Amino acid sequence: MVNVLTDIHLAESMLSEIKHRPTKDSLAIEYYRLIFKQHEVEPEAFNESMDVYFSDPISLDSLYTAVIANIAKIKKKDLIKNN
Repeated sequence: MVNVLTDIHLAESMLSEIKHRPTKDSLAIEYYRLIFKQHEVEPEAFNESMDVYFSDPISLDSLYTAVIANIAKIKKKDLIKNN
């Protein structure tokens, strides 16, 4: 779940740069499809899992702590690679 959410948030970050709404929407659909396929997760199963996390704030906080740590690692790798 951590890796799926990490990829989702990275995709959303890229999408936030796109101003043309139809392009943004079509890319979002494709990004999510690819993310779920890569992680072998059905969208329905993902949504059900998120519903469980939303009902348990402590678990949700732990989950997002791990997501944030993953994103920080990725950013650090990119900074090192680009310098």
